[in-house]
Amino acid sequence: MVRIIILLIWSGNLFAGKFFEAKERVLFDDFMPSYQEKWANLGKSKDENIKILVESLSKSETGKKILVLSEKKAKEFGQTLFDIIEIGDKSLTDTTLIRKFSESEDHLVVIESRSKIYIDKNLGLKEAILDLAHELTHYSLRAPFNPYSPDFSAREFVVSTVEGKGGEVEAFMVECTVFRELFPKNEFLRSNCFRIFEPDTGKILKKKGVQEFYRVGEFFPDFKKEMENHGLTLDDFPSLSKEKVIFYSSTYGLPYPIAALREFESVQRKVCQNNKNRIDLIKGNNFKLSANLKRDFESQCQKFSPTTFVDLN
Repeated sequence: MVRIIILLIWSGNLFAGKFFEAKERVLFDDFMPSYQEKWANLGKSKDENIKILVESLSKSETGKKILVLSEKKAKEFGQTLFDIIEIGDKSLTDTTLIRKFSESEDHLVVIESRSKIYIDKNLGLKEAILDLAHELTHYSLRAPFNPYSPDFSAREFVVSTVEGKGGEVEAFMVECTVFRELFPKNEFLRSNCFRIFEPDTGKILKKKGVQEFYRVGEFFPDFKKEMENHGLTLDDFPSLSKEKVIFYSSTYGLPYPIAALREFESVQRKVCQNNKNRIDLIKGNNFKLSANLKRDFESQCQKFSPTTFVDLN
C-alpha cells in the first residue's frame, strides 16, 4: 500500500512481453531456520538484514528486474537501494510530495516526490521477500501525480491506485510471480496468488487481479454513498463488486477502492490547507494573488471546509 505525505516549502514497459511468464524455481526446499525466523533478526545489523532481504529477492528473475528498476530510480535522486528500504512496523511505501514556490510569483511552482519503503519487522524471511517485491513495484513503476492540479480527481486517483501502472494489482502480480519463482508450487497453489492464476495457460492475469481487488462486499452501500459525494457513479468503476472482500489495505483496514478514496480525501484536505497557508503568506506580504491561484483553490477546495473560508480578494 502507498501512503502519501504532503509537505509545503516556502522558497524564492516492464509489463510487456514475458514478464509474468515465470519459470518455477525453488529457493527454499525445506523450512530452514532462517526461513522461519523474523527477517529483521537474521543479521547483526539493520544494514545486514536489508542486504540479506535484497539478495534473497534477487534470486528471482522477476525480483532481479524490479530491483534493477528500483536501483535506477533511486540513483536519479542520488540514493541507493539501501537508502530507500527501512525496517518498519508494517510494510508500505511512503511517498512525500514537496511543493516549492515563490511568494512574489505564485505561478512558479515545483513539485518534488520522495519515497521510502518500509518492510514489517515481524515478518518471516519468505513473507518479507514477497512484501519487498510488492513495495518495490509501487516505488519503481507508479507514475508520479500532482495533487495540486485542478485536474486531480477522485476517480483518477482510485483507478491509478488500484489498477494503474505500479498500483495494487500490478504490485500483487509481481509479488505472486516472485512467489512462483522462488517457493514450492504447492504453497503457491494454496495462496491468494492462485486467485489471479490461469491454470490452463500458466499465466498470472491482470484482468483477474482487477476483479479481485474491486470486491468491496458489505462495504458496498457505504462506498456508493462516498462515491456520490464526489460526483461519481457505479459506471466510473465497472469492476466494482459486492462479492466478499479478499484483499484489504494494511494502512486503512478497508477494501482497496475504499482505502484509495479515503487517501484521496486525506490528500485533498492537506492540499487545501497548504493552499490556504500559501494564500495567507502571499497576502501577508502584500503580493497580489493570481487569477489562476484563486480559481484553482475555489474549484478544488469547495468540498473541504473549513479551509474554503478564506478571503481571496
